[in-house]
Amino acid sequence: MARMDRESVDRARGMRSEMTRAEVILWTRLRRRQVMGFHFVRQKQIGPYFADFACAAAMLVVEVDGATHSTAEELSYDAARTAFMERAGWSVVRFWNDEVYRNEDGVVETVMGYLEGLRRPLGDRAPSGPSGHLPRLRRGRTSCEISDLKKLRNTVQS
Repeated sequence: MARMDRESVDRARGMRSEMTRAEVILWTRLRRRQVMGFHFVRQKQIGPYFADFACAAAMLVVEVDGATHSTAEELSYDAARTAFMERAGWSVVRFWNDEVYRNEDGVVETVMGYLEGLRRPLGDRAPSGPSGHLPRLRRGRTSCEISDLKKLRNTVQS
């Protein structure tokens, strides 16, 4: 693995110290191997881009997007980032800030579903809209199917 140059190290460090409220909330759930023992890091550099959270063992990137990801230019940038990361072998899952605020447990359960391999990667299904965010199900759930959650809970409880 190539070492990061000084500028990239400083940029990643700055982004870690200026996390959004939604990123802080999700980080408290992903850090210290709390999710099924998987190790996540913040602001992982993948090529010219930085992922909000990444788990190298599962090749999973978790992105948390806010209102700044709504213009055509920003959506195009996000699509290019996602395409680059997917070409590099990463699966990318995106959540809106609002999903983290209103349904933190559902977001973590969706991440667990990806880690368990219960779901297909985003590249194998159509995104819910131009942003590529996961569609919401009733009761505020993210797109992790109810049956998948039941399977996951049964596996974890065994």
